[in-house]
Parts: sequence; C-alpha cells; structure tokens
Amino acid sequence: MLTTLHTNTAAEALERLLDMGIEPYLLASAVRGILSQRLVRRLCNSCKKVYDISETEKRVLRLPTSINQLYRSQGCAQCFDIGFKGRIGIHEFLLYNQEIKELVLTRHNSRDIERQAILSGMLTIYEDGLLKVTQGLTTIEEVLFTTSEIER
Repeated sequence: MLTTLHTNTAAEALERLLDMGIEPYLLASAVRGILSQRLVRRLCNSCKKVYDISETEKRVLRLPTSINQLYRSQGCAQCFDIGFKGRIGIHEFLLYNQEIKELVLTRHNSRDIERQAILSGMLTIYEDGLLKVTQGLTTIEEVLFTTSEIER
C-alpha cells in the first residue's frame, strides 16, 4: 500500500498514523518502510562552478570537515539566467526493522524512532541533501531552505 502524509520526517509519519488512531500492532504487521522526500532545485549543468569554502563557513553551516568545495551557478542562456534547471528529490528512507517495530508498539515518540533509525543506518533528508550538494546537483542554500523546519 502507498499513501501520502504531510510530515517533516519519516519518523513523524509513524507518529501521525498512531495519532490518527491506527493501532500499533497493525502498523507492526503492515508497514515495511517509510520514504520522506522534498524537492530542491537542480543546478544548471551549463553554468555551475565549484568554489572553495572556508573553515568558518563549514562551522556556521555545520558541514563535515571533509567537504572543502561546493557548487553554485551564475545563470546562462540554458537556464534563462536562473542558475537552476529542473528539480531533484532529497530523501530519507526509514526501514521498518524490529527495533523500530518495538518502539512503535510501545508508543515511543518520533524523536526516539528517528534516533533508532539513524543508528540502524538511515540517512536523514538533510544528509541526503548534503550528499547531493557535494555531487554538484544542488546548492547548500537549497538544502538548508528546504530542510529548515526540520528541527534535529
């Protein structure tokens, strides 16, 4: 079954389903995973350029120390001087494993569920966004703007 819920994170979708009155044991037997996604603007391949970031920028943006360069674009005829062309998704996939099932069955909150999902290897939507930033697909500003209401 596929459905759409408007929540900020994959873990919040489980909490929303419980709030809607769905019994935890039903979720335990029916859910296999939850995908949360947002769209960000894709950098124009014709005019994107790499630039070096400072240690101060890394600290302010809370970027991993391994990231030394990011991308931006100035606009060109291909993108009508916007700097972006199209959109791409940033995602997080919460695999509904045994640990998550136990948290849902005992009605833990979404923060506890998310914490366990991260321990189990889930990339958060912000982390997936950062990955796409380092690949030159979008900008850090796009990811920060799109994920800003997600308080982690």
